[in-house]
Formats: sequence, structure tokens, C-alpha cells
Amino acid sequence: MKTASAGSGLDTTAYASLLLIDRSARSVATIERVAQGQVPGVHRMEAGDADKKNVMLRALMRTDTDVVYVQDLGGVESATLALSAAIEHQKLVIA
Repeated sequence: MKTASAGSGLDTTAYASLLLIDRSARSVATIERVAQGQVPGVHRMEAGDADKKNVMLRALMRTDTDVVYVQDLGGVESATLALSAAIEHQKLVIA
């Protein structure tokens, strides 16, 4: 479920946020359908479907990653995992 229409700048805004983060002091990872923009110092992963995205989110919760960007956070399970990453594992989640 998107909160804005296609072409409205959702991904551009998310990438701009990633550029503002001090990537030398924080570990940053993205989970995307298709990796689009280039952000130096960011570990990028591609997940073509929701099941793979959820597996990647669970894996990131066990790492020392500080910031996670999840493109197209659409399902209940993905949203629950993102909230768990933010609350229980103290990660900054951009979705």
C-alpha cells in the first residue's frame, strides 16, 4: 500500500534522507525491489517479492546495521517486522 501515487517522489525523498545520514558513523542497508539510486557507503539488497523482503528484514535485525530503508513496505508481516526492527532492535527504519 503506497501513500502517494507513482512518480510523486517517494523514492527520491527516501534517497535524499539516506544521503543526510553520516554513513561513516552508521551502518546503512536498503531492501528494494530493484536497486535504483547510487548512495556511497550503503549496503543494497534486492528483494523481488514480499517473502524475500521479510527474510532480509529478519536477517538485518540480527546484524549491527543502524539504518534500514525498506522500499514498498506493503504487507502486515513486513510492517510488523519493520516496527520490531525499530522498537526492539533500535534501528532507524525508513519505509
